[in-house]
Amino acid sequence: MKVGAENLTKYAERFGFGADIPFDVPVAPGQVFGTPGFLDAQSAVADTGFGQGQLLTTPLNMALVAATIANGGSTMRPYLVAEARDSTGKSMSKTKPSEWHRPVSKATAATVRDLMINDIANGYAYAAAIDGHVVGGKTGTAETNTDLPHAWFIGFVGENDPKYAVSVLLEHGGEGTHEALGIGREMLLSTITKYP
Repeated sequence: MKVGAENLTKYAERFGFGADIPFDVPVAPGQVFGTPGFLDAQSAVADTGFGQGQLLTTPLNMALVAATIANGGSTMRPYLVAEARDSTGKSMSKTKPSEWHRPVSKATAATVRDLMINDIANGYAYAAAIDGHVVGGKTGTAETNTDLPHAWFIGFVGENDPKYAVSVLLEHGGEGTHEALGIGREMLLSTITKYP
């Protein structure tokens, strides 16, 4: 609530909420709120601050959030295909990584990165730890209008520094500390094992 509606909205937008994400396929833009004036109420600011209220997002948007924190505050432009090869294996085209924008400073990203690493080392997300690797993560539970909430996990992994990021959303999957976290850990483990 101390952050306030204006700063909350500004930083969410800097992380891509409300924007068209430059991607190879259309992605619905996220939103901080849908009703004008919604964030005028302090309770709405608090709800939005921990992922409720009228906040909407996608797994891609949240993967970009995790990747931005792991990447020192720089959001890279996402893409589906890194390289296309012909039937002989010759490279026909290669995607060159490029920065989309920088929503936070390196210092801010480092602070959040360390908090996410601490959540794995000492917090609720401890089950995502991978021996010999730096792992950071955050679970989430998004209430719905049904009995079962959506389960979220975002995280990153690397040997010395974060290298890969993931976002998992299980619609009506319960709490994020259960299945979503387990799936995220397996995705991070498989990736860092195959591409160290």
